[in-house]
Amino acid sequence: MHRIFKTTAFRWAFAIALWSSALSLALLAFVYWRTVTFAREQLDHLVIHEARFAAAVPAEAAGRLQMWLQEDLHSVRFAGLFAADGRPLAGNLGYAPADLPDDGAARRVNMAVQLGGQTIAEELRAVALRLDDGRQLVVAHDLDEIQRGRSIVLRALALAVGPMLLLSVVGGIMLAAQARRRLSEVEAVLAKLMRGDLRHRLPVNGTGDEFDRLSAGVNALLAEIERLMDEVRGVGDSIAHDLRTPLTRLRARLECS
Repeated sequence: MHRIFKTTAFRWAFAIALWSSALSLALLAFVYWRTVTFAREQLDHLVIHEARFAAAVPAEAAGRLQMWLQEDLHSVRFAGLFAADGRPLAGNLGYAPADLPDDGAARRVNMAVQLGGQTIAEELRAVALRLDDGRQLVVAHDLDEIQRGRSIVLRALALAVGPMLLLSVVGGIMLAAQARRRLSEVEAVLAKLMRGDLRHRLPVNGTGDEFDRLSAGVNALLAEIERLMDEVRGVGDSIAHDLRTPLTRLRARLECS
């Protein structure tokens, strides 16, 4: 088992799985960020649109706010029309947030609101506008929809993490196994070459990849070594042939004497 951890195939499989997992997690994080951001932008657009609609006709601002609140079936909308001195004139907000500028931009505020006869601290996306007569108009919406959407996305991403990691590991193992098969073929040929059989060559699959280019280079080197060995063998045979006749004569003379 310890030897497996030291193999190139295992390292490749681990590296591929780690890289794929990192990319997948980055993609999931981007999806989560964009989903939450989009939901918040849609909510901001809603409260800004409603505030501008109510402020378009100052004399009808209170009525338009009440109409918007009456359409709320889930108690998620809040609005208020306040006098210049801060007194509530209309809506379901008891006071205007002191830290909410009346510049028409949506911001997150924490307010105490009345729901079901109880005072509850709520986190809202709110926008404030100052009317020409000095009154202040506030339109807000709670973040329950964003929180629900965030929870749904997080659950979906959590369910996707397990299969994603498994597929990354399996993909890394498959790619490493393919590379290991090619290395095994090379090792088999090298074993034959080490026994002195220079006729064998490294396998070339014709893909033109790094393995093929390396095999082609080694095969060219082996071909050159085989040619040189044949030349040396030929020279040795020639020398042996040239020495055979004088040695035969010398032996005959020694035997005669």
